[in-house]
This record gives sequence, structure tokens and C-alpha cells, in this order.
Amino acid sequence: MDAFLHWLVISLAVIGAFFVGYVIWSTVSEWREGREVGPVEPEDDEPAGAVARSAAAELEDEHNWWDMTPETLETLPEFGRGVAALADERTPVDVVLPLSRDADGWVASMALAALAERDDVPDEWVRSAARNPARATNCEDVLMLRALARHASFPVIGSALSALP
Repeated sequence: MDAFLHWLVISLAVIGAFFVGYVIWSTVSEWREGREVGPVEPEDDEPAGAVARSAAAELEDEHNWWDMTPETLETLPEFGRGVAALADERTPVDVVLPLSRDADGWVASMALAALAERDDVPDEWVRSAARNPARATNCEDVLMLRALARHASFPVIGSALSALP
């Protein structure tokens, strides 16, 4: 019986060691690949546009843009990271405005969502966006209308909707 208990304790110790090794291996692998869990605040020395483009590249690798819905898009941590960088008050609005018309739908959507959160969006952008609201996808259209609704000091949604194809 003593030999059996000795064998059982050694077996459990070996299994435990394998489990601890697996956990350490997984943690180190994730850290080395640079994967993050949840939205990450941008580093002070990393420009917001670069954060958004990096997040867009990650999204492009994992998701199909043309199957994306606004509701799903807003739950993705990479999208949240890009929006947070562009909505940050340290990021000049002049960096965000051109990105709202970017050819990359991921980047444009992040910029439009960020504009809806910012307090410094100029009236010129509102007037221009109301005249030309059409974007390539449903996500961009929804986010554009949200930004317009947040910043317009005059009625724009009716004219913006009539300008959509």
C-alpha cells in the first residue's frame, strides 16, 4: 500500500507540474505575441492615428468588414482601443476629421465613433457631413449619423437621410 501511495503522490505532482508549465507557457506566448485583452489606453508617444491603423489591421485579420454590424463592431476590443485613442482630448480633432473619410472602413468607423464622443468637433465638419453623409457601409452610415446627431446645432438628420442613396 505504501508503494501505491508513493506512486500516486508522484503522479499527481507530475500532472501538477505539467499544468503549471502549460499556464506559464500560455501566458508567456500571449505576452510575446502582444495580444491584449480588452481596450488598451494608447501610449503617450504613439500617435492616435497609428493606434487606429494598428487596431484596424488587427480587425482586418480577424473579421470580415462586409459582414460587420455596428452593434458587433462596438463590442470588439480593438475597435474600442482605436476609438479611445481618437477620442482622447490630447489628440487634436484635426487628426480625427480626415480619418472619418478614410478609405479603410475600420479606421473611418473608429474616427466617426470618436467624433461622436468629442466636444471639439467644428461646425464646418457638421455642415460638410450633412451634405455628404453617404459612406460605403452600414456601420459607417450609422456612426456618421450618431456623430451628426451629437454635434449639429441645427436640424441635419432629415437632410442627411435624404442625401443617402
